[in-house]
Amino acid sequence: GKRVLKKDVILDEETKRSVKDAANLVRDEFFRANGGKTKLDPWNNDELRNSSLRELWMKYGATDKEFETYIHYRGYNLLDDDVTAALWIAEGELYGAQLDKEQAYVKEGYEKVIQNMAQKSKCKIIKNTKVYAVKTHPNGKSRVVEFTGPGGDDSFTAGAVVMALPKDSAEEILKSTDGVSQERNAVLDNVKIMPLFKCFMEWKREPGKKQWWKEKGFTEGKSTTDSDLRQLHYYDNEDLLIYNSGSFAVKWNEAFEQDPMAAKKKIFNLIKEMHDDEDIPEPDWDSTIWKFWPNGSHKWRKGVDVKKAINTYSVGNDKVVDDMTLYLCGDAFSTHQGWTMGCVETVNICFDAMKRRHVI
Repeated sequence: GKRVLKKDVILDEETKRSVKDAANLVRDEFFRANGGKTKLDPWNNDELRNSSLRELWMKYGATDKEFETYIHYRGYNLLDDDVTAALWIAEGELYGAQLDKEQAYVKEGYEKVIQNMAQKSKCKIIKNTKVYAVKTHPNGKSRVVEFTGPGGDDSFTAGAVVMALPKDSAEEILKSTDGVSQERNAVLDNVKIMPLFKCFMEWKREPGKKQWWKEKGFTEGKSTTDSDLRQLHYYDNEDLLIYNSGSFAVKWNEAFEQDPMAAKKKIFNLIKEMHDDEDIPEPDWDSTIWKFWPNGSHKWRKGVDVKKAINTYSVGNDKVVDDMTLYLCGDAFSTHQGWTMGCVETVNICFDAMKRRHVI
């Protein structure tokens, strides 16, 4: 129920440690026990891959209350007890906690990057098309891709196929794909899907007048809360973003599906409660937009040799003929899940294997 600056959050009244102090304690004690930060790759550390974040915090000096408060502080509900703690160490203990002036954005929206790449590419791009099967060609050395497009069912033959997919789409298409080894299919179970939800609430812009949040000093970054909102991001002079994950994302999606206006008003009431101000002006209700992604985030489960799993999933085995013609990539099965770098990482693994196998 307290409202404080994030830097001043005390996780446990008994220890009197701040968020930064508690996170640094766990991190520093872990590195001290493992020979120092510079000598350690989180993804190759047995303790990290077999521990959840909660287990790591408990082992290295934090209290259960500190951990629970830290999760509220983050605003993300993605590091469940079956997710590897290696992710936390690899990405940084304050993952996603800062949105500041150093963060870069694409002014026209991230889709513009894809559009520009498509324009520069020499490849033929077929839109509005669903691939439903990737079969082995009778010659055993190539693949037949079957799809439904604007012109109906069709197919083409390729020497090799590269598929970039999230987990649920990969599971669907690999069921109708020939020659996918048991080892590659098994990697699918090593990744957990997490839902995400976003809602943009808009206030009409008035020339020369600051919005209420800027009047209160919230000019950038975000606030986090233990309420169902979880995260509130302050962007321009019009929009606020409500962003949450896990069970909270599911809860908001269900609320909006059942009664959109009631859900909007509930969000607005929580915003007023967060800022301790009942006089906040109402938003432009008709401009409120929301989106739910059932497969929005992917996280590696505990107990997985992540780097081995990535390589197995992406390229299979050099000595298996079927693996020579099928390559799987995407951030969902990378060490940078949720980031563009994860896509680049796995694409490079695929291309290196294709060169090694003389496919390209």
